[in-house]
This record gives sequence, structure tokens and C-alpha cells, in this order.
Amino acid sequence: VYIPPGAYNLKGRLTVPQYVELRGGHDAGVYDRPQTVLCSYADKDQPSKPAFITLEADAGVSGFCVYRPEQTWNALTGDTTLHEYPPAIRGTNRNWAYNIATANCYDGIDFSIGNNHHIDVLYDCALGTSVKIRSDVGSVSVVDNIQTKNQAWRAARKWSLPPFKDHKLGDGAPNTDEQGNASDPVNYIGDYGRGVHAIGDGEFRFMGHFNNDCGDDNAYAKGSPKLNAYLCGGEGNGVGMHLDSDDGKAFDVELVCSSYHTYGDAYTKSVTDTSNSGDILQLFACKQYGFAPIMHNVTGSGHLIAQMDWQNKSLDSFIVLEDTATAVIESGIYS
Repeated sequence: VYIPPGAYNLKGRLTVPQYVELRGGHDAGVYDRPQTVLCSYADKDQPSKPAFITLEADAGVSGFCVYRPEQTWNALTGDTTLHEYPPAIRGTNRNWAYNIATANCYDGIDFSIGNNHHIDVLYDCALGTSVKIRSDVGSVSVVDNIQTKNQAWRAARKWSLPPFKDHKLGDGAPNTDEQGNASDPVNYIGDYGRGVHAIGDGEFRFMGHFNNDCGDDNAYAKGSPKLNAYLCGGEGNGVGMHLDSDDGKAFDVELVCSSYHTYGDAYTKSVTDTSNSGDILQLFACKQYGFAPIMHNVTGSGHLIAQMDWQNKSLDSFIVLEDTATAVIESGIYS
């Protein structure tokens, strides 16, 4: 189903049937000037309601921007209330989202139900969670090429859409000064958002992620996945890669050429069970910028392997191993 370029004022919700793709006017990433914009007025301050767009099994979306016209952040008018909404897009099984922007949504894409999902080229400014994605044993879910830029809210502009007489949008005035001064206490929105949240014990592949200024973890995994992350990174007040796997099963997580600029508890944090579960976190050619007090923190019986690891700050502790956790460090550069 093709949605031609334009701005569409939608009061309700959309359901995409099985074997259907809802497609806008973009064949590449949606960044600066979206051609197809779905303006959603549904369910303001009702985050438990159904998603704006629900995908049935084997359905997908591509090539458009989701925009919440009633999201009210505007420092110039003094109206800085942030409204929670349901996710912009929610899947059910074997769903995809390509070339999508979730502009000022609260939660972005929720693929935490079902398996074998695929996200590729997402530009996101979600204030809640950018992406939730699930993979159970025997399945593979993939998240490629995303940028979460929560700090864009510091200089957010409300859009004027002239065809609408009652669109309740601002006049395009900036919400920060012309220099984008994020330290201005009037215009500073603070740190919001979590990056990619993986759920389940199946396989995941992450490639080409970067999360600007997350208020929570850049990447979080709940369960015991087999997860490969290539060229991923981010910055903010959470953990770079947080593995929550106190379940008696084994995870196998590999980070390659990833770079997290963290200010939270640690660069990587692994919480595992205390039995011999075989939890392994391996890093190769990764970097740490930021001021996290601990570089790597492993609790339980997990095993950390870091090769060609590089960090450029003096931290309180390079590695903290608790319970029976172990680590092998090879060829690191620590300045």
C-alpha cells in the first residue's frame, strides 16, 4: 500500500494486514526532509494503548516518518511538557521496518513479540525506548543501520504544515538558541531514552548503531542470546552494553569495532547466574570514551575476553569481577 509524499493527519490507528507493506515515498533513509509524514494524534498520555501502527505477521513498513504534532516541547513558549505515547510501530511476528523515522515519538519500534524481525535504516528521536526486538531459540532478528539522536530534542523545531488549518503545530521557531546551546538550563531537555533492547534466547545481529545522548543503556539484552554487534556505539548516562542474564542459561555476545562513550556504571556490564553457565562476552578492537567508573563489570560466573581493547580515561577500576567471574585481556591500549 503506497502512501504518496505528503503530510497526513491521522486521528486513529493503523493496522497493516498479513503480507502487506505500508510504504511511503522514501527508498533511502529518512533524515532531514521527509516526503511522507504520518501525523498521529491518537493516544496522547495513554502509553498502554495499542501502537499507532500494528503489523500483523509477515507485514512491514518502509519509507516514511511518524510525527506526533501534539508533543509539546517548546522552550520559547514555556510549554515543556513531554507526553508519553504508545509505540509508533509494533510488530507481532516476522515483521520488518526499512527507511523509517520516528521523529518525536515517545517509544519507537516495538518488535518484542514474535521472532525473525528485521530493522534496517532507522532514524529515531524516541524519548522512551528506541527499539525493542525479540528472538527466541531457532530464530534470528536483525537491527542494522540506526541512529538514535535524543539530543535532537535540544534544538527541536515544531513543523508548520500549511494545508492543515487545525494542526496545532508551532511556527517553526527553534527550541534552543541559534548555536544549539545544550547547556542552557531553559532549553536543555536532559537525558532521555534507551537504545536497542534485545529480548530472548535466540540469535541477534546488530550492525551500524549509534545512540546520541541516551539517558539509559545504549544496548540492553534480557535473556541468554547469541548476539553479534558490529560497528555499534553510543553515548550517555547508561551502560554501553548491559547483559541481564541471571537465568541459568548461557549467552554468547561478541562486540567488534564498537565504541561506547559512557558515563553510567560501566562500559560493559554482565549480570549472570553463579552456576557454570558458560556466559561469554568477547570484545575485539573496541573503544571506550567517557567517564564510567568501571570499564568492565562481570557478576556471577561469566567470562570476559577483551582483545585490542582501548580506553582513554582514568577510571576507578578497569575490571571488576564478582563471584566466580573470569577475564582474559590481550593487547589492550590504556592511556
